Amino acid sequence: MSGHNGHPNGVFAVPIEICASATHASQFSLLVRPANPLKQNLRAMARFFPRLWGMDTTVVGRVIDHGRVQFLFPSNEALQLVFSQRTMEFQRLDGGYGTMES
Repeated sequence: MSGHNGHPNGVFAVPIEICASATHASQFSLLVRPANPLKQNLRAMARFFPRLWGMDTTVVGRVIDHGRVQFLFPSNEALQLVFSQRTMEFQRLDGGYGTMES
């Protein structure tokens, strides 16, 4: 039996260039999962937090699978700045958050 992509067991090789590009693009990411996604608008969160952090021209927020929001930062310094200066906002998230490490 073949998988959805026509290959046996749905397994196929991904070129290393694509993997490297995806890793580079998301290496400074913050993942947020709200505690109550039925009451918290994920799209609004994706737009609101970069503005709250004063980084609305450099940080991109997007809704991803499983009810999470991913924020992409231009550098590790920008990500760490948010953590160090904005602890109160993270406490108000009423949810969980974490960073992606490559």
